Amino acid sequence: MTAIQESMSQASELWGKLDWNDVRIFLAVAETGSLSAATRILAMTQPTISRRMEELETRLGARLFLRSTRGVTLTQAGQTMHRLASGMARFGESIVRDVAGKDRDEAGRVTIAAPDGVAGFFLMP
Repeated sequence: MTAIQESMSQASELWGKLDWNDVRIFLAVAETGSLSAATRILAMTQPTISRRMEELETRLGARLFLRSTRGVTLTQAGQTMHRLASGMARFGESIVRDVAGKDRDEAGRVTIAAPDGVAGFFLMP
């Protein structure tokens, strides 16, 4: 196996370890600064969020948060993750905004209003 193939294989393996739902949870925790605040945004239980973040840290092999009784703070790896995950979220929003519903036919009633002189001259012919 060449070095390039090995590198691509490792990248593919790491990508398989990343779950978009975990990224969403990470963003909620990082941006609110606490697991309990993230529970309100995500409508999930605190133990579930805590477990998912611990599993994400294990899969990535990097500690993302420093936990304390006052909440969480991002480690350096967590700050990098936050920057990159925020970009992922923006791209995800772009996909929904720019792609969703593109195969549907445009349909509906269109109403055009214009003054009498303009309507008779431009629209009627």
